[in-house]
Formats: sequence, C-alpha cells, structure tokens
Amino acid sequence: MNSLLLRDGELAQLVERCNRTAEVRGSNPLFSIVVKGLTLMTKNFQKTNLHRNVVNALEVLENWSFNPWRKYSLLIIILLIGFVFGSSIGTINGVLALMDPIGAFFVVALLEFMVRLRRNWPSSKGYKIALEIIDTARIGLLYGLLMEGFKLL
Repeated sequence: MNSLLLRDGELAQLVERCNRTAEVRGSNPLFSIVVKGLTLMTKNFQKTNLHRNVVNALEVLENWSFNPWRKYSLLIIILLIGFVFGSSIGTINGVLALMDPIGAFFVVALLEFMVRLRRNWPSSKGYKIALEIIDTARIGLLYGLLMEGFKLL
C-alpha cells in the first residue's frame, strides 16, 4: 500500500511532467494526471484472502488440467454448458416475445464483457486454461444463439 502513496515532492513532479507531456501532445493535463494516477493504482493489487484464493484456484485448475484428456473434457463440458445457456436464452425470448431487445442487450453485453475480459487478461501469468474456458464458453453461447436463430427460420 505504501507504493501507491506519493510523497510531497513526487506529486508536484508528476503534475509538472504531465503538464509538459500534455503541452507536447496537445491534450488535457488534468486527464493525463488522472491516467497516470490510475496506472499507479492498478499496478499493485492488495493481497487479500479473496485474491489469494482466486489465484490458488486458478493454479489448482491449471495443474489439474495438465493432462490433455482432462483439459479437453473440461473444455467440451464448458462448450456444452454455453450452448445450453445460448439455446435457453433464445428459447425463452422466443416464447415470451416481450423482452427481445432487453434479452439481446444482455447477451451482447455478456459477450462483449467476455471479449474485453479475454483481451485484458495478463498473459504473462500463465493461466492459459482460464483463457481457454472464457473462449470456449463464448463460442458455446454464440453457437447456441445461432442454432436457435436457425430454428426460427
């Protein structure tokens, strides 16, 4: 937590450096200060129990799925679960016929969240099984929605 706090002189130096950078680039200096502050804050996460448990769960899952049969069976199960969710969302929206735009909004928001989560995932950590699970769930959800769309034609 101490690494996130700035000393008295460091804040003035940061503001001056951001102002010089903003003048060169022609952008707003206050915006660059906020961006620099957010960058400083997001580099180091606090080591809470929740953070440690999530990291441990990902490590256990990565070690468990080292065997290719386990990995592929897990990914097929995730694909089928995504397919079931996609087809059930399509079926429920098709039967009710009242919430089509709202259902479509939530599905697009969910898919977009999964894409952004995938893009911002730190690849240096080595948790490739989590990335594969996100990708497989997204493919299964989209495939289920497409199959429901073709049923309605």
